[in-house]
Amino acid sequence: MKKLLEYAEADDTVVVWRVDHLGRSLIDVLNTVTLLRERGVNVRSISDGIDPATTTAHSSN
Repeated sequence: MKKLLEYAEADDTVVVWRVDHLGRSLIDVLNTVTLLRERGVNVRSISDGIDPATTTAHSSN
């Protein structure tokens, strides 16, 4: 995670299987997503349906 946070830069997209893989707790996940978004890094979660190309999360079911 530390290397990811050091490497990711504006206009990059971080793709994870599930958004909960970005932290050990809900607070960690929210803080990580907030940090990435503030730096201009998009976050995409495959199974949670979170995609920065859309304005809202969508269900993949």
